[in-house]
Amino acid sequence: MVVELKSFRELLLKKADGNPTLQTIIDVMKDDLIANKVIESLEKMARPQASMGRSANAAVTAFGNQMKNKDVEMMRDALSHHVSHYKSALKNGQREIADKHLNQIIPLMH
Repeated sequence: MVVELKSFRELLLKKADGNPTLQTIIDVMKDDLIANKVIESLEKMARPQASMGRSANAAVTAFGNQMKNKDVEMMRDALSHHVSHYKSALKNGQREIADKHLNQIIPLMH
């Protein structure tokens, strides 16, 4: 594990370029502490976010509970449409159009 953490430490140092205080902290951190922090961060990422769905009102919750497979497919199609058009607009330098699609993606995800 030491070899793997050495590479990870080097990556952290590279990302901290320009921040000498952070680089010093990374240099002196013990391998166990780095490993524990990485594991802790990954575990937090795997948990559902408190903001997602927890504040949904009764109407949204009822709608979600009554969704059928065809409804899920329609939601997926809508998301796919807006995501692909968003990426295409960004690629073509059309920021206003991209933002319009992004404004449709976010509510659909919630």
